[in-house]
Amino acid sequence: MRVVFVYPDVLDAPQWKGYYYEGVASLGAVLEEAGHQVGLVHLTRREDPGETLRRIAALAGEGPALVAFSFSSIQKAYVEPLVPLVREELGFPTLAGGIHATLDPAGTLREIPALDWVCRGDGEEVLPRVADLLARGERPSPGGGLWVRDRTTGEIKPGGMAPAADLARIPFPKRDLFDQAGIQGAEQGILSVMSSRGCPFHCTYCCNKALRDAYKAGGQAYLRQKPAERFVRELEEAVRGFPGAVGGFFFEDDIFGVDLEWLEEFSRLYKARLGHAFGCNLRPEMVTPRRVRLLAETGCRRVHMGLESGDERLRKEVLKRTVSNALLERAFGLLKEAGISILTYNLLGLPGEDARSVLETIKLNARLGPDEMQHSILYPFMGTEIYEKAKAEGLLTKRRVLDYFKDTALDLPGLTREQVLFFQARFQGLVTWYRRLERLPGLLGRLLEGLTDRVLQWKWVAVLFSPRPR
Repeated sequence: MRVVFVYPDVLDAPQWKGYYYEGVASLGAVLEEAGHQVGLVHLTRREDPGETLRRIAALAGEGPALVAFSFSSIQKAYVEPLVPLVREELGFPTLAGGIHATLDPAGTLREIPALDWVCRGDGEEVLPRVADLLARGERPSPGGGLWVRDRTTGEIKPGGMAPAADLARIPFPKRDLFDQAGIQGAEQGILSVMSSRGCPFHCTYCCNKALRDAYKAGGQAYLRQKPAERFVRELEEAVRGFPGAVGGFFFEDDIFGVDLEWLEEFSRLYKARLGHAFGCNLRPEMVTPRRVRLLAETGCRRVHMGLESGDERLRKEVLKRTVSNALLERAFGLLKEAGISILTYNLLGLPGEDARSVLETIKLNARLGPDEMQHSILYPFMGTEIYEKAKAEGLLTKRRVLDYFKDTALDLPGLTREQVLFFQARFQGLVTWYRRLERLPGLLGRLLEGLTDRVLQWKWVAVLFSPRPR
């Protein structure tokens, strides 16, 4: 049986090449192990659906084939026109998976009526079962994480939650599904990898809490860790399979090395057998002298860390990130002292936010001095707490946002759409400006900072200078 994955990964940026996605690579590996053939259409640019259909057909051959779509809420717009074309023009059955489908399986089947099935949760057991049945000419029935649309009646039949994948037993990801030489990071030889799935924290804007609750309801653990020895062997295989010199790794885990004992074992093995420089995601409250020393000794040269909002009240009450500015300052100090560079994640356009609180985010970055900053506009993903909050407060609009760096899906009482886009477009420049003000003599610096604050809070400034939404 041929299985063709379609993974939309579109970003409106000139140099964008798309990311390696372990979810699809892992499913490709288990399908191949089960004797099926796999291919991938990795959409990184907007293209005519007919062109995408031709790419799917080329990989599917004469069939039989299953076309499996994996997508987020934002990327769903690129899937909707494709699914009916696959059914009508190619006659192949279709299945959807990924975060959006997992958090809203029935809604996904309603919104895309041409879909046959939705996989809710990890697909490592579901997809081989579906492919095996289709190869025998049988039609899969609901259950074990597979939600079904009856082709005759249109009735949606629930299938529960899929079994959580055993990360100690599944095969290594099939990385060569992706164009390893042509994706983001390839020029520097940086390989994206994951040692775990899940996150123990409860941020309201993130899907992890909803996913954890869904697994917990079925009596399953969501936060899982690959054994250290197994993960190091996976990294060694990734190095052997990369078509070029490997410059290092980025560990894409939501939080890398949550378990300190695991991290110590991994460190010992990694230093002995690999030793490449690496980067990772880390929480501020996990930045301790012991952990930082261990990371630095193992080869960590870069940490990505969520600052999100400079307004402590918003950070705590709206985002449920109980991290003080003082704790952030301590974390930055420890990482900088160890020679580890820092990228901050920042969110704009939060419920309850106004221009003053956006400036707090900008000024906190100016004080902390990260090496790089990523700033995006909050997108309230279906199934998250912040989505429910925005819905209850009447903040959701009908705008279809295709890029959370370019527009907002909310109408906020304290912050206009133009202001959100203005601060997003000029975030880094404003951080640089406030850094310069901090270097000025006391009274002069305070006067210019106060004047800048007042000017930037005037709504007409954003009206005149904000970019057009895209």
